[in-house]
This record gives sequence, structure tokens and C-alpha cells, in this order.
Amino acid sequence: TLRQYGYDKARNSRISEWSQASKYILESGFFPVIIPDTDQAFANNELFTNNELFKNSYVFKECAWNMGLRMALYEASFLNFFVPNGPFHLANFMPNCSYIMMNALPEGSIVTTEAFIKNRGMEVGENYRWATPDQRQIFKKDTYENIIFEFERFVEEINNI
Repeated sequence: TLRQYGYDKARNSRISEWSQASKYILESGFFPVIIPDTDQAFANNELFTNNELFKNSYVFKECAWNMGLRMALYEASFLNFFVPNGPFHLANFMPNCSYIMMNALPEGSIVTTEAFIKNRGMEVGENYRWATPDQRQIFKKDTYENIIFEFERFVEEINNI
């Protein structure tokens, strides 16, 4: 699930990093499904009309607007990736939904700050208390290397269960 919103841009997805990661994930035998930001899903956005960045991945624009469809996809998916955004909270409270939320404390954010995290009774680096073992909040930036590291770690741990 991508974030490309005009407000608090520090939380936005690093599109080129996610594009590279989707290629790697595809080559690893998985099928990446990209859900664009609701605000951008049907805009005349070169990212989705040209689709060179997410070639061979499926850009599921309808999922951006249909919450039931989005939740069903989240739950049926092997793994969901997020950055701090509203749709993440759908997955966050679904115990049958596996996810990795990258960049949990984005540098320069005016919303997702250390004070915000502490206000919720957590410390930076902690996962949510209700999270299952396959629900992870990662505080590293959403770079290609970090995304792939967390993806491979997740796959390895799930295969060992």
C-alpha cells in the first residue's frame, strides 16, 4: 500500500525503492499487488498510467476506494507492506493479516513523531502489544535494502514455523 499524499510528505512511500522491491519480490516467486494512495488512484498520474515503475506487478486502483475489497486483500495476502498511513490501521487491527510497516518513525514527520509514539504508551522500536508475530512495525527507512531485508527475514521465519 503506497502513500503519496500532499500532507506530511515525510510519511510518503519512496516510490523508486518500492518499485525495485516489487521486482525482487516478483523474482522471488511472489506476485506483488500495488494499492495506490486513495488520493492518487484515479488521478492522471504517470506512475500508474505508464506503469513502468511497477511493470509486471498489478496496480489495484479499485482497492484504494473499496474498503471491503481492501480488507479482503490484506487478509488473503501472504504479506502486506505499509508506511505510516491510514490504511495501515485496517491491517493493524486484523489478527489474520500479516504486515510489515516500514519507516515507523519518519524523519521530519509532523504527525508520526517520537512524542506521538510515547503518547500511545510505547517506546520507539517496540511493536504494538496486540500485534501477532507476523505483524511488525519497523523503524528503518523504506529503502530497497531495508525492505528486502525485512521481506527475507519474514519469509525465513514463516517457513521455519
